[in-house]
Amino acid sequence: ARDVAARVGVEAGMPAAACIAAIAGAMHDGFVIQPRQLDTEWTESARLWIQVVADPGVGKTPAIEPALKPLRAVEQRWGKDDGKKRAAYEVELKAHERRI
Repeated sequence: ARDVAARVGVEAGMPAAACIAAIAGAMHDGFVIQPRQLDTEWTESARLWIQVVADPGVGKTPAIEPALKPLRAVEQRWGKDDGKKRAAYEVELKAHERRI
């Protein structure tokens, strides 16, 4: 965060908040919290809401992008895998429709 902040010219809290948000966003929805120690019936999905507030042109996007870069790479890889699966599904669907 300090490295990005120094290069972009923002406070270190901005890229640090982006890193925390990226990590939280990558968490599986199966993670839950139990707000009351003895109440096992009440659970909530683990969520973290972060907002970076600054005037236009201050460097929000350049400060946030490095935190999101690894997640975008994973999404791109998953998209390629899903694209192959989707193409195979379409072939199977057309074959099924012809059989019907």
